[in-house]
Order: sequence, then C-alpha cells, then structure tokens
Amino acid sequence: MDGIPILRISAGTVRKDGIIAEEEHRLISGVSLPERAQYELRPRDLLACRFNGNLRFVGKLSLYIGYLGIKPIYPDKLIRLRLALPFVLPELIRWFADSDPMRNEIESYCATTVGNWGISASNLKQIRIPLPPLAEQHRIVAKSMCSWPSATNSKQNLQPLKPNAAVSLKPSFRKPLLQPQAKQHDHFRLH
Repeated sequence: MDGIPILRISAGTVRKDGIIAEEEHRLISGVSLPERAQYELRPRDLLACRFNGNLRFVGKLSLYIGYLGIKPIYPDKLIRLRLALPFVLPELIRWFADSDPMRNEIESYCATTVGNWGISASNLKQIRIPLPPLAEQHRIVAKSMCSWPSATNSKQNLQPLKPNAAVSLKPSFRKPLLQPQAKQHDHFRLH
C-alpha cells in the first residue's frame, strides 16, 4: 500500500525507554503537502498522548529520534512539543516529565470521560518543568545516557528513569519554554 506513514497513538506509550516506537505506524493517503508540513515530525520533537484509558499514559512525553527514516506525521490524538533547542534539551524534559512530581502535576490536569482519561494541549502547556543551565542539562543527559537503552532496540523492556537531580533545582522565574530570551535555571512551561 502506498501512502504517508502516520504514527499510531501507541507509538508514544509502547516503549518503556521514552523513545517513540516508529514501527507503530500505518500508511494513509490523501494528505496534502500543507498538512504534511503541519504534522511532520523532526528528530528531537516530543509527543504527548492526548487521551488513553490508562491515566499513566496521558500526557506522557516520548522522544522522536527518526531511527527508521520513514518521516512520519503524527495524528491529532498526540500532542507535538517542539522545543527551543538552543536553550533546552528535549531528552532532559522527557526525563523530568516522567518523574513523580511532574507526573502528579500532569495528572492533576487530566479529566475522564466514559472511561478515557485526557489532557488538552492548553492544560499541558501549564505544566512547569525545572530547567537548569544548559551546561548542566548536557551534563545530566550525558551522565544519564549511560543508563538509557539504545534507541535502536525498540523491544527493550526497561523502566523509565526518574530524575533525582530535579529535586535540587532552584527555580526563580516562570517563562514560556520557546522564548529565546529565556534565562537559564528557571521553571518553564511547555509552550
């Protein structure tokens, strides 16, 4: 079958290492070039599950790295977060967002309807995530990568890491994550 690869909702939840399972896609037709551009994924984009029967999957962030080279688009059942890369490492945000304090905040914005839990993009944008200076972000990610599974092993069944470093961060401001003038060592929202 010919078509454009579109991720399934399970692509963001099937792997336990926080990487988008690119194998979880199907092919669709009838996607215009403007639609393809609007919903394209780029390496280091984050995706969040908009709704699911399992509360722990709702708002869960997963990292797209493009290991299959299929250039998929994402469905409206997932929320894409494209961060300001010069100021923040998506790998760190994904890791912090999986911590118990961040999950508690994310889940506080979730609502249920007919057995399905959901979160809106606007509510997800309200989540505050601690952000250390960029050099510290690189240090944390580099140190943690030793424990993270290989991105090419999509069947690996490891528990997500919980960031202990988040407890020691001292936030002083709240600014949108995508503002280029953002000061480091702040709390940011997922805009």
